[in-house]
Amino acid sequence: MYSTRFSFVFTAACLVAAASCSDATPTSATSGAQTPVVPTTPSLITLTGVIRTGGGLDQLTLEIGGGSQVKLGGSEMVNLRGLESDEVEVHGTWAGILEGNDILMVSDFIVRQVGGVDVLDGILTTLYDDDSHTNVIGYAINQTRGASVPLLDPPQDLINHLGERVWVATSADGKTESFGVIGAPTS
Repeated sequence: MYSTRFSFVFTAACLVAAASCSDATPTSATSGAQTPVVPTTPSLITLTGVIRTGGGLDQLTLEIGGGSQVKLGGSEMVNLRGLESDEVEVHGTWAGILEGNDILMVSDFIVRQVGGVDVLDGILTTLYDDDSHTNVIGYAINQTRGASVPLLDPPQDLINHLGERVWVATSADGKTESFGVIGAPTS
C-alpha cells in the first residue's frame, strides 16, 4: 500500500517540477544572457488629447498634456481627420516600438469636446411612444460610451442624419446648439 501511495506522490512531484521548468526565461545560446519574453497580446491604451493634422493624408497626431504629440495610425484615421483641433479619447495599441516609430494604432475613439465645448458622441435615433414604432415622440443620441440622451427639439438638419454617428453640443436645457457628422470630411 505504501509503494502505491509513494509512486503516486513521486509522479505528481515530477509533473510539478517539469511544469515549473517550462516557464523559465529563455537564454541566448551564445551569451547565456536572459532574453525578455515579449507579450503576444498588445495592451489596449487610452489617451485623451487634441487632434492635429500634418502635411500629408497619413500624418495625424494626438496632442496630449504638456504639448507632447503621439503619432496616430489605423483605419479610424479617416474619421479622426475631420476632428482637427477637437478633443478626443482614443483607444488603441502601440505599433512600431521596436523600430523607434511609436505609433498608436487607433481601434476606436470618442469625441469629447468640439471648439472647447463638451459634446455627446453617438448614433442619432428616433424615440417612439410604444413598441409599434408608429408615433414619433422625439430624438435621442445613443452615446458611443454611455446611456441614451433625449434631444429637445433638434433642427431638421440634424434629423436628416438619423442612424448616423454624430456629435451634438446641447444647452443646459437639452436644446441642440451645434452638431457634426463623425466621419470622413466631405471636402
